[in-house]
Amino acid sequence: MMINTDHNKSIHYLSEEIADFHEQTNTWLAIAILAVLASVLNMLLLVIMKNEERVNKQIFIAAGNFVTSFSLSYAYVRRLVERDLAVKYTTSIGCMIQTPHLAMYVIGNCMMAVYVFSMSVERLFIIIRAIHCQKPLPQVRQLLLFLCTFLPIIDATASLVSAFYIKDKRKAVRALCYLRSTVSDVYFIYQNFQNSLLSIASVLLSATALHLLKISKAITDAVRAQQLKREAHIMKSIAITSTFTFTMITIPSLVHLVWVFSPWDSFSPEYAWILHSFSMSVYAAFFVIKSRTFKRLFVCKRLSLIYPSEKTSQMITVSMQR
Repeated sequence: MMINTDHNKSIHYLSEEIADFHEQTNTWLAIAILAVLASVLNMLLLVIMKNEERVNKQIFIAAGNFVTSFSLSYAYVRRLVERDLAVKYTTSIGCMIQTPHLAMYVIGNCMMAVYVFSMSVERLFIIIRAIHCQKPLPQVRQLLLFLCTFLPIIDATASLVSAFYIKDKRKAVRALCYLRSTVSDVYFIYQNFQNSLLSIASVLLSATALHLLKISKAITDAVRAQQLKREAHIMKSIAITSTFTFTMITIPSLVHLVWVFSPWDSFSPEYAWILHSFSMSVYAAFFVIKSRTFKRLFVCKRLSLIYPSEKTSQMITVSMQR
């Protein structure tokens, strides 16, 4: 079947329009290495969370991180191995069906953004009601759970609909299968705006919650002070997560949006994926080091080196069983 090579020029990389694709190798290699590292670290984090029975929204954020990093590693390893893809064309439908990284990237990115947003909203409501000696509203949690469940599904469905029905099927796309050349311009802009707004809102909500906790310390009794201290500990962890999410999602998304509306032909947003992959690696490494499992292993290893005795071995065994 002949494919019309008059592909969509409203959203495309400069690297897709030049004859020599070899100059992209270093960038692709850097993204691939960092994305593979992020995949391994986030998988390790998921295993640790499962072993520590920490089945909460943090584990879904780690899962979203893993899905996103795996999609990037798959995409860029594929582009490095199959170099002839750079001069081949296919259809948007072909890209969505033949390459799983597109749908995985959409779902993973949306999972990260919406779960961090959900955590920030939930903790802010809990803190406000704790300050006023009120119980948390279960309706808020149910609404946020509904949002977390269906928004990634809706996002992935919208990307498929965009590729199958909205995108002009007569126009070809590069077989490298970038998301923005596979889906419609409207969906590409919407997807980046949505995730950026969610992650920015998460940072602002986390900052608001921490500020409320700070000003409430002086006006609460001992019982509420203890409760707010616990909330502050949880909120700091969420604030760290939302900051990482801002780096992982918002900055790359905004770079792509600036590029879409930019008049500069020499500007390429592909370097944003280096920061994206690096941030996902740092996020996973941070929470792995912070985990109880890592601390036990680290402390036990130091004890065995300093006091190599039978008693130390017994202490290590007991600690690892806890």
